[in-house]
This record gives sequence, C-alpha cells and structure tokens, in this order.
Amino acid sequence: MMEVEVVVVGAGVVGACTALSLIQEGKKTLLIDQYTAPNSLGSSMGQSRITRHAHSGPKQLSPILNLAHKKWAEISSQVNEELISPAQMLVVSHERKEVERLAESMKQSGLTPSWLTPKQTNTKYKTRFPDDTFMFEDRSGGVMKADRCLAAVMRLYREKGGEVLEGWKVEGVEERSKEGHGGVRVWGPKGEVRALSVVLCLGPWINSLQCNLNVHLPIQPIKTRASFMRNEGLPNSTIYYIQDSAVAFYILPAMDSEGLIKVGTNVGLAVTPDSDDEGDKGLTHLKEMIADFSSRYLPLHPEEERHETCWYSETPDKEFMLDRHPQHPDILLVVGFSSTGFKTAPAIGHIAAHMVVGKDHGFDISPFSVHRFIPSKSKI
Repeated sequence: MMEVEVVVVGAGVVGACTALSLIQEGKKTLLIDQYTAPNSLGSSMGQSRITRHAHSGPKQLSPILNLAHKKWAEISSQVNEELISPAQMLVVSHERKEVERLAESMKQSGLTPSWLTPKQTNTKYKTRFPDDTFMFEDRSGGVMKADRCLAAVMRLYREKGGEVLEGWKVEGVEERSKEGHGGVRVWGPKGEVRALSVVLCLGPWINSLQCNLNVHLPIQPIKTRASFMRNEGLPNSTIYYIQDSAVAFYILPAMDSEGLIKVGTNVGLAVTPDSDDEGDKGLTHLKEMIADFSSRYLPLHPEEERHETCWYSETPDKEFMLDRHPQHPDILLVVGFSSTGFKTAPAIGHIAAHMVVGKDHGFDISPFSVHRFIPSKSKI
C-alpha cells in the first residue's frame, strides 16, 4: 500500500498537467494510468492538435484559453523545444450565427478576427467554398505537436520528483470516512493507494468508476476516425468547418508526415472503451463523409493514405466538467474534454491544483459544474 497527498488518475494531457501543477504546489503526487504514460490508446494519442482562441463555448472559457496559451509557451521554454507551430485557423460555415459566435469569442480574448470573402478565401487557401459561406481567420492559431506536448509535461513532472504508476488499473475510489478516517482510498487489482485527495482525469474510462462513485456522470465515450490525405495546395494553416449545429470538420497538417493533411470530424460511434472489440468496424461512414467533404472543398488528393482512430468524451452540452464530487469534496472530477483537452490542459491543471490545495484560482468555472447534470440534493 502506498500513501501520498494527492492521486491523479489518468495520465493523458489533462491528468499530466494537473499532476505537474500539484507538484509545483509542493504536494506529494502520484499519477496513475492503466497503460504506459504516454500511450496510444486514449484521447491524448496522436501527433497533432489544433490550438486557437476562437471557440464555441461559454465566455468563461476565453480566460482559460488565454492562460493555457501562456502556460504552453512556458512549458516549451522549459524543455527548450517548439511544441506549437504557428498556423492561422480559418473558421468557415454556411451558418452565419455560428461563425459570428466564434468571432465574438476572439474579442473576449482581446483579439480581432480577420474576415474574408469566399473569393478571397478560395484564392488564398486554394479551396472551393461556395458564395453562401462565411469565414474569418484566427491568426493566433497553431498546430500542437500533441505527442511532444504530453512528453514535455511528463518530463517536467518526473524531473520535479513526481511519481508515476503505470499499468495500474483503478477499479474503485471512495472516501475513507466510511472507515473512520479522512482522505481517499484508491484500489485496483494490483493494490491500494491512500491519499488526502484524488483527481479523476480518466477521459472515456470515467464511466467504469461510476458504480463506485455512486453518481451518474452523463459522459459518452465517442470513437472517431481521421483521414490523412496528400496536400495539393493548402497553405500552412488549419481549418475549422462547421457544417451544422451537430457536425464539424477540422483540417490541419500531419506533423509526422510531410505533405499530408489530417482531416477529421467531431462525430463518431458511441462505444465503451473496455468493450470495444470492433476495431474500425462501424467507422466506414466517417471515411466516406470525410472523403465527400474533402472532394467538395479542399485541395487534397482524393485517396486516403492512412488513418487513425481516437476517443472523445462528450457531455450532453459538449462542455467539460471541472468540479468536486457532489458528496465527497476530496474527489475532484476533471472529465469530458471532447476536443478541448490539449488547448486548455495547462490552465485546467492550474485550476484543479488550486482547488485541491484550497487556493483561489481566479476563474469563473460555474459553467463547468457537475451540478448542471447532478441535482445538488442527490443522495449517495
């Protein structure tokens, strides 16, 4: 049995950043993952992600993104490695209100969107967007070297004395008040860890603990698929295309393969990770959907050269949860990051660590409360 001050469960980018922030606050921290850290099985796998200030979330997300941008720059400086390659993001949609909403979010960060006409866009990006589309550029955007970002955070965490327990599946978490003690007990097939607090950053695996947490978190794991296609004219940039209120596409350079462009979507197949034995079955329609979208609008070779699968963790309103367990304040829930994890991770880690140590983090996180889904008077 091990004893530490704080356990962080889940060594993806959000969990790693939280563990790093905790150890910077002087807390003896243990980071646990059921696989190796990092690994290619969860939501933090892959070589590239988009970062930007434009977003479709609540206004309270803007200052979190601002802090995250600053902290990623600090992490990059500390490891002496470029982790984010500058690349302006083009936001496009037939839905004017959706584009205006993202443009307004830039203003909340003190930035100015650069509006373009379809003709200007098609000339600059070699695209084929029709005249009834609306678009602007977020020139603060970039492409994150996702695997290197996570490796950098893990390196700093270990250098500061942080402990990592790999290949250690967590099956249960509970407060030790039931035993007449304070703190939290975390257990699995390989043993038990006791701590004063636990932070749960399990991504799509959070549901495996819900029977032990005695609370229902409405998080749906989504398995999705991205295609890698040969570039035939798209400049160094990223594109976020909003098809409608439910479907969007993202386009960015493949950081590990020169000349390839990664094209993905925010939709996929609702599958439980531990029962996922279908491989890529059920995702064929995504390949076809991406191919159709690309052939209509993008200067890419029509044939897919390779693909990758990854996981989203979605809440009903698409916003993450960052809050204490409604009945157990020593258990912090940091889950449901559905495509926002890398962009926000260092800031989320900062906020979560301050919550654990009892410091004022200075952010309004009310839109991310678990109580929007869990009645405050729910019984355990």
